[in-house]
Amino acid sequence: MSEVFHNGIVAAIATYAAVNIGRILWPGNDSSLGLKNWFHNQNVDIKYWKNKVCFITGASSGIGEALAILIAKSGGTVIACARRKEKLNQIANMVKDCDGKIIPHKLDVTNISEDDFKTFLQLNIISKFGKLDICVLNAGRGALGLAENLNMDNVKSLYELNVFSVIMQTKALIPVLKKQSNKANIVITSSLVGVLPNPGETLYTSSKHAIHGFFNALRPEVSEFANVLLVCPGPVSTEFGENRISGAVDGTEKGRKKSIYVSAERCAQLYAIAIQEIESKGHTEVWLAKNPFLLFAYLARYTPHLFAYVFKSVAKGMLPKE
Repeated sequence: MSEVFHNGIVAAIATYAAVNIGRILWPGNDSSLGLKNWFHNQNVDIKYWKNKVCFITGASSGIGEALAILIAKSGGTVIACARRKEKLNQIANMVKDCDGKIIPHKLDVTNISEDDFKTFLQLNIISKFGKLDICVLNAGRGALGLAENLNMDNVKSLYELNVFSVIMQTKALIPVLKKQSNKANIVITSSLVGVLPNPGETLYTSSKHAIHGFFNALRPEVSEFANVLLVCPGPVSTEFGENRISGAVDGTEKGRKKSIYVSAERCAQLYAIAIQEIESKGHTEVWLAKNPFLLFAYLARYTPHLFAYVFKSVAKGMLPKE
């Protein structure tokens, strides 16, 4: 009887593993959200976003722009921030006839003090709307090149934007969110390189690992009044790659098929679904990418030794050519 029971348990585990691997590899799968729910809801819940007040940095292009537009079209109010005010005005104009709205603000997160940022939040959000539901810390920049070619000024510049400014904003947000009656969501645009090592992007990869360490440690500190969600996109069709700090002539994205990229609009849709499911599904980290990147992320997280063996054979082909 015990042998039959043992074999049954082994078979059940093997079946469960095989089914989930199949779901990861299923054609068209482009996120880790599906594993939380067999029949995953692929739709943005307009009822959830109605009258939500959202703050988004890096909203003038890419994922930030697409997410701001999606939220406004779903009935939310977006305080959209970036350095390019003219671009923000154009985006706001695109949703002027929608139920929600985008309010543009010129803001350089690397050139504002903590006190001034607190004042910004108070004057432009809390005083006007009485609450802040969702904070999307999305501003960031990439960097391409081998570690031996790193310029230390570039290292400091990238960390100022990708790490230090994010920590500063979070520190300023905490007392604001603490006073609210509603539980807020702090959402950070990280990257799949925060899960996967990416040769040729050592600087960028290290900045995202720093972000993961900070927010995973922060989550229990703020759990009484805020949820913390790390969103990790893989390759996305945006101008992000064009704005990277470059230390090499030829990049890791050269020769990649367009079919492996997730569109900014699709990324924003998955981003919004992840946010609206924070409470119901308990999301703390989600991955937005197509295969093989999604599969590699699962291997790296759950079978690190197997991943190390597989990755060793493909890593050299990922290096940028100088």
